[in-house]
Amino acid sequence: LADIAMDRTISALAICSDKLKSFDVALSRSIATEACRRATNCDEFLARIDSETGLNFEAITSNEEARLALRGCQSLLNPEQPYAVVFDIGGGSTEIIWAKKDDKNFDIIDVLSLPLGVVTLAEECGTYEINNACYQNMVSDISNQLPAFCERNDIKQKVADNQVQMLGTSG
Repeated sequence: LADIAMDRTISALAICSDKLKSFDVALSRSIATEACRRATNCDEFLARIDSETGLNFEAITSNEEARLALRGCQSLLNPEQPYAVVFDIGGGSTEIIWAKKDDKNFDIIDVLSLPLGVVTLAEECGTYEINNACYQNMVSDISNQLPAFCERNDIKQKVADNQVQMLGTSG
């Protein structure tokens, strides 16, 4: 993680910390995702956040990120559909969650975590204005990573049988 990005993030988190204190928040969970999972200086960054803002962040796994995404959008899923595909698109990664309805909620069956998010994809193009060629490369790259996940979960057949709902969410 670059120093300038860490400084910018800590400045924003200091504001968040002040707001949490002003609302007397007694319990919260602060998490870091893909950028920190990849960063060699993640531990130093999280220690800096703690010392400069008082917020105690933890770097979570992609599976935990998927679990939290599904939990956060559980109420938006149609309980009449037996399966759901939830796409959680972040800055550094995208989690594709295959879930099945049980008695009350949807439970995760499988997760595909792609190290591709809106920031990482834009950085690959070298600009924030994505041209058609770069967009087609993104589509191709992502499309190549989906078949094994879809096949092992028989998603195509379940979609054809009208048993699947899809929901996109993002940070």
